[in-house]
Amino acid sequence: MFIVFLIFLLGASVDYMFDRVYNHERSMRMKKDIIKWKEEKAAMDIERKKWQGEQRVWLTWDLHPGRCLRYATREYSATLSNIGIGLDGLHECKNKTLNIHGRDVLPAFCNLEVITALAEF
Repeated sequence: MFIVFLIFLLGASVDYMFDRVYNHERSMRMKKDIIKWKEEKAAMDIERKKWQGEQRVWLTWDLHPGRCLRYATREYSATLSNIGIGLDGLHECKNKTLNIHGRDVLPAFCNLEVITALAEF
């Protein structure tokens, strides 16, 4: 009886050790995979930012002079065109300057329509 119990304990401890070794190897593989995925994600983020930067080069304002508000003050509106896929038109509208009479100005108001972004200066 004692021998059977001893064999049972020995088998259980060997099985336990195999499980620990297997789980340790599996967790090490998972850690390596997580590190690899993070590196791939960082590389893809860099590539996406580079691509978006190239898309921003093509953004252009189409200026539409508006009415005079008072002496030496005119209201302008403009349409931001060539907004590429993956770019947020509203964000780009708020951050892209327009040169009006030698001054670079940011829009006071942006409105996102279907394809273009309208801004008032």
